[in-house]
Amino acid sequence: FWKSLPLPPATDFVVTFEVNTANITDGVGPNGIYAGGGMLGNAQALALSDDDEDGVWTGEMMLPGTGAGNRNFVFLNSPNDGGDWGSKENLSGQSCADPANWDDRILTLFYSDTTLQFCFGSCETDGSCPAPPQTVDVTFKVDMSQAGNLNGTPYLRGSWNWGAPGDVMTYVGDEVYEVTIPLNPNS
Repeated sequence: FWKSLPLPPATDFVVTFEVNTANITDGVGPNGIYAGGGMLGNAQALALSDDDEDGVWTGEMMLPGTGAGNRNFVFLNSPNDGGDWGSKENLSGQSCADPANWDDRILTLFYSDTTLQFCFGSCETDGSCPAPPQTVDVTFKVDMSQAGNLNGTPYLRGSWNWGAPGDVMTYVGDEVYEVTIPLNPNS
């Protein structure tokens, strides 16, 4: 007499990640968009694609629907390698950020194959993106009189241009250089 036992219910499901990139000011970088971090893995854990070029990047991965400890993840714009966390979206101070886990997103529990929709750098969960904030011009000035022998022109670098040489500053007199750049409010 042989009796088969019922199979245990599935615990892993296909999760489709969709992220709208309309709010990426300088556009998607040459390496594309990735989902990574937390339970997904490194900065290039899941390559997303935008085959129809509508600005919504999509990819899917098999993941546990419940449990699994750290249920965090994040989207990244053009990471150079699996350790390039400088390319991740900035969610700091937003309701969807987990401050205990580098301000990454929290992956909700699910009990079947699931499609999750987001906006890069924002907390929307319907795939829409809010209108980007209006920029404000910010003027940076530096007094180079204490720099010693200045051999060249100073450049300004910050979180808005870490991968670039910087913004060249202009001499305005009395060993003072300045540059004005547009920044998002509260950045």
